[in-house]
Amino acid sequence: NQSTESKPDVAAPEAASKSTETSTLEQVLQAQPEEVIARYDSRHPQQTLDFFGVKPGMSVMEALPGGGWYTKILLPYLGSEGNVIGADYAADMFPLFGFFSPERLEAKKTWVETWTTEAQSWKTEGSADVSAFQFGSMPEAMANSADAVVFIRALHNVARFENEGGYLT
Repeated sequence: NQSTESKPDVAAPEAASKSTETSTLEQVLQAQPEEVIARYDSRHPQQTLDFFGVKPGMSVMEALPGGGWYTKILLPYLGSEGNVIGADYAADMFPLFGFFSPERLEAKKTWVETWTTEAQSWKTEGSADVSAFQFGSMPEAMANSADAVVFIRALHNVARFENEGGYLT
């Protein structure tokens, strides 16, 4: 009788996979320093990465990674099969803000190299690879390489200076 036969649960592997991914992210989040964890109520990293569809093994472009708050979560979460691509504003955009020192503006010219070097120091065994570019100068090899883009607190300034530099177009 077919009604008494057990049918395989086709959703089980998918649910198990999601559970593994979630626990991996939960483990990464729990392993962060206390000062990072203290920001979770404001930054909501679990919900944010879920919203952007970020999963282990992906190549993720992170806009304005700065001091690496999200990068330091992404590196272990994406794992050795993943890649974090840092993307900063174009170097010629920074003078438009009007408050950066000449030294800071000069440092932005080497941001790709300095940020990549710094981000390499945040890696642990099994972390994702790291690369970077500035808007408007993405290397051809990076074109169409990101599985997801994490663009937090960055778009407003790109729009703000659109007339001066065509940063969105």
